[in-house]
Amino acid sequence: MMRRLASRAGAYAPGIQEHLFYQVSQRPLGMSLESVEGWLRSKSSTLSDLGYYIFARRIAAPTPDLSEWLQEGKGYRAAILSVDGRRLYNGASKSEGDAVGLIVYDPTSGIADDNLPAETKDAGVVMIDPWPGVPTFLAPPRTLDIAHGSQKYATLVLYWVGYG
Repeated sequence: MMRRLASRAGAYAPGIQEHLFYQVSQRPLGMSLESVEGWLRSKSSTLSDLGYYIFARRIAAPTPDLSEWLQEGKGYRAAILSVDGRRLYNGASKSEGDAVGLIVYDPTSGIADDNLPAETKDAGVVMIDPWPGVPTFLAPPRTLDIAHGSQKYATLVLYWVGYG
């Protein structure tokens, strides 16, 4: 998610940033919204030194409201949603503590065109699911709001606030 925000803002370059952003996508750092938020807090000075001004805030918001907020951000915003994977994928054997990301696709967002879901238009919201065996980028399924709502709409919103 953060790589995509940085790419959209024109500040992403491979190297140490790739290593830094990879850390938060792995367990245990990426296991919960709390751990991702804690990682962002602990790395804020390092991220600022690299020119990344990404802020995060915990909220509880219905999925349609988040999608609208993301669209208004034109790619400078992202959200990590706590979801019940079993409800998201209609009974699939995923754990209850899953999370997915939402971000806006556009040609400068760093998402390759061949990975873009066919039903997503330019500047449309895509879902990123890190679960093995699931396509990385999906059009948000209709079950997303139910799966998100079952987790009391727990969300970590991320937004790019400028360059350093």
